[in-house]
Amino acid sequence: MPIPVRNMILHKGFTLIEIMVVLAIMGIAVGAAVVNMEPSAGQTLEREARGMALALEVARDEALFIGRPVGWRISEGKLAFYTRDATDEWVLATTETAGYAPSNGAAIRDFFIDDVKADEDTMAFFLPHGFGSPFRVNLVLAHRSTVVYGDRLGRIKMEMEL
Repeated sequence: MPIPVRNMILHKGFTLIEIMVVLAIMGIAVGAAVVNMEPSAGQTLEREARGMALALEVARDEALFIGRPVGWRISEGKLAFYTRDATDEWVLATTETAGYAPSNGAAIRDFFIDDVKADEDTMAFFLPHGFGSPFRVNLVLAHRSTVVYGDRLGRIKMEMEL
């Protein structure tokens, strides 16, 4: 049996309230996604420490490859790499790995060679046979810190601190 049409109310479209509720839910979802997409301070610091460790590993490998020492120091808050020129003087490296500067708010807090705090004039070395000066570089970002360190055998590691 057919339903009488006169008792049915036909709705076309959405009400303003329905549209506003949907937009509010979408706004909350997008806001949560944006917050979760931004890396945390710990993730940013870990990425910066990995970048520094990689730059140091490239310098160590370059010393092995070219058969000459590669020196490095921290100057003006960034790593600077040095090689010897034809007159046996230390000159700033001109390769793509000539330096590394932390970014995204990370900074080098201090630098130690053989457990002695180093200043900007102190240079550490990677030697042609793979050995190097033991060192420790402390990186900080906000309230977090991490350490990139190397031993006499040329091994380079990083360690997150709480």
